[in-house]
Amino acid sequence: MKSINPSSIPSTHTIVSGDTLWLLSRKYGCTLKDILHINPDIVPEQLQIGQIVYLPKSAATSISTFISTITSVTTATNQQKNTPIEGNNNNESIIVGYFTSWSIYQRKVFVNDISADKITHINYAFAKIGSDGEIERGDNETDTEKLFPDDTWNQPLRGNFNQLIKIKQKYPHLRTLISVGGWTWSKKFSDITVNDTSRKKFAKSCVKFIEKYALDGIDLDWEYPISGGHEHNICRSEDKQNYVFLLKELCEHHNIAARGWETKTGHNAPLYKNDAETVNNIAPAFIKSKFNIHGTIQAYIDAGVPRSKLILGIPLYGRGWTGVTSAAQNGFSQPASDQLPMGTWEKGVFDYDHIKHGLY
Repeated sequence: MKSINPSSIPSTHTIVSGDTLWLLSRKYGCTLKDILHINPDIVPEQLQIGQIVYLPKSAATSISTFISTITSVTTATNQQKNTPIEGNNNNESIIVGYFTSWSIYQRKVFVNDISADKITHINYAFAKIGSDGEIERGDNETDTEKLFPDDTWNQPLRGNFNQLIKIKQKYPHLRTLISVGGWTWSKKFSDITVNDTSRKKFAKSCVKFIEKYALDGIDLDWEYPISGGHEHNICRSEDKQNYVFLLKELCEHHNIAARGWETKTGHNAPLYKNDAETVNNIAPAFIKSKFNIHGTIQAYIDAGVPRSKLILGIPLYGRGWTGVTSAAQNGFSQPASDQLPMGTWEKGVFDYDHIKHGLY
């Protein structure tokens, strides 16, 4: 939790390049609705440099740094529900947060902002697969080179990796993992899983990487085996089997993330099927019956995967659309344009705090 002194809050703010009303609400600890209420003539999409924005008195309240501000945050749980995090947690629950390396740039969110007392694991995103088939850093500057307060230029390890070590010293129950791949860097997964030699080489490099940077494990974010994902991805029909072989080399646990996007409005990560969806539900689509958390988890259980091996991930961010012309079902499950709206930081994606305070 970060607090600001009420006496330091200005009664107005002068718009500078890059300002949005949502960013001001976060900066001054108020809501977007509060700002708009006392600035009725302001058009959020037409802010001008030098424009004066009046600030509500509520801006003197404390500002919470919530874990969901770290871009893509996945909350996971096992059969235990609403279990508080205390000490080493005795393995009663697993709560994972993703921290992306680029969060320290425009978002200005740092490792020491993480509410580590509320989670058990941090997945640091992302590492990538090098041309040699081994794991390598995704961003050398942010990962191991950037100087933070109390760092020195000649210390052996700097950057976010060193910050992860420090936060674990403060919260001994915390575990850190390196997440490999993601949307941009999943191209080479198919190649490194194609045979036993390449799988062992990659797995061995992961062990060295984890030991070198004092991490506790690895998270595979292959998007996606067999088909889909980035247009430059390499895919093979045998990716499914090879993925299983790779998992055997690497770990006993892996994550299931619920995600969704298409040119039709709908749920981002539905818990159950929604019969109101105007989509095909016959093979091979099964949109309603299979593209939801319940359907996915049940498929793993039916395949013989122990419940204790499954960690459910739910994204705490939303997706948006443009070009929705039908008002049927209040716009739910209706055709949309393939042109994405501007989200919080990137097109089509809205951070949790942005949604929580209202979309403006």
